[in-house]
Amino acid sequence: MKKIRVGIFGATGYAGLNIFRILSNHPFVDLKYLSSHSNSGESYKKLFPSFNTDLVLGPTVPEVAEDLDACFIALPAGETSKFVIDLIKANNNIIVIDLGADFRFKEKEIYERTYNIKHNCPEILKESVYGLPEINREKIKTAKIIGNPGCYPTSVLLGLYPIIVNFKESIENIIADSKSGVSGAGRKIAKDYLFCEINESVKPYAARFHRHQPEMNEQIKLISSKAPDLIFTPHLIPMQRGILSTIYVFFKENLPGEETIKELYYEKYKNEMFIRVLDGDLPSTAMVKSSNLCAINICKTSDKTLKIFSAIDNLIKGASGQAVQNLNIIFDFPENLSLTNLPEVI
Repeated sequence: MKKIRVGIFGATGYAGLNIFRILSNHPFVDLKYLSSHSNSGESYKKLFPSFNTDLVLGPTVPEVAEDLDACFIALPAGETSKFVIDLIKANNNIIVIDLGADFRFKEKEIYERTYNIKHNCPEILKESVYGLPEINREKIKTAKIIGNPGCYPTSVLLGLYPIIVNFKESIENIIADSKSGVSGAGRKIAKDYLFCEINESVKPYAARFHRHQPEMNEQIKLISSKAPDLIFTPHLIPMQRGILSTIYVFFKENLPGEETIKELYYEKYKNEMFIRVLDGDLPSTAMVKSSNLCAINICKTSDKTLKIFSAIDNLIKGASGQAVQNLNIIFDFPENLSLTNLPEVI
């Protein structure tokens, strides 16, 4: 099979670094271009000696698209929409997988209100596909622009999906409580993320409003317009990676038995290689560390209340691994190519 030529815009952040690491083992990918705003002109190997490559970081410019079949864009919100039109003009056939927020929404008003940024190419939103494979696989297959989901939405939506589908009109309230490792904040220097600030402490943040909440609500409404808005609180925990979401769902009518509900999960995810519906154990971040897995279990606590537990690695299934999963789907490669479903056990 012929190799595809791939570039990574924003190759020095955590997402870009992990995309490079994953694609380095991909038999049908030829990594041709890496960009960095602050390190343009530097040797990638010099910056990251663990990576054995001769590539030199270049600027984030659209002209390089002429020599690429696909690109990953791991830039802050608002940056992708500034140059993606020129990127497509340079190569109308290029596949764009954006790990930022610019193509996650169908409604530009929601995006602009959420990020307080004007969207520079709202017409392209109509063409973009929300890249959650377990929900949108058929749309992803023919997409040219993918909005890779946020890390919190990935854990919450995968946990909720079978419930929203099967109890569309019966859900009264949804509350999601999520805890994330510090890498979720990105590779930046800020006081709140210094070791002495986070070690031996757990704290909520963005309690009034988190940018992933509108993303989750839009996707939930696309599954069921009658579903309520989700209430969401994120927490920062003193570890490097991983997200654990506990989701509380309250219903208007009595639920069937827990085993019956569990069967809905088994049925929905029976062919999904990256979803583990657990039998007895509750999910933990250790179960999915450094893998593209999502571990899920449920607990019925009353006739009208359900708890859902969902764990992912925020850097892999919550970002880079899912992005490569989308690439594999689009180019008709085996979906798990270069993506391990074996977590680090210690």
